[in-house]
Amino acid sequence: MKLDSIRVAQNGFVLEDDYGNLHVAKTLLESAQLAGESVPSSGSTQYTTGFDSNDLNNVKHHFRENRKIDAIKLLRDCFTPRLGLREAKDLVETLCG
Repeated sequence: MKLDSIRVAQNGFVLEDDYGNLHVAKTLLESAQLAGESVPSSGSTQYTTGFDSNDLNNVKHHFRENRKIDAIKLLRDCFTPRLGLREAKDLVETLCG
């Protein structure tokens, strides 16, 4: 994946690829993995089965519709291990703010 931008959030990183798809990484190591760098495997965050980067667009949609709590819940459900409430809130504000 070729990255167009990367933004630092309070509890992670938000990456955007050339196609406008958003990706969330909790660590710089995970950011490197998403960018296609070869890094040692770790206990990184993965999308929960049934979720993918398209769900981040739904998070943004909920936020734009003034449904911030739904956006936070969806973002928390997207990842395993599950994001903490504060992490998800901060990342939603970074993604959508």
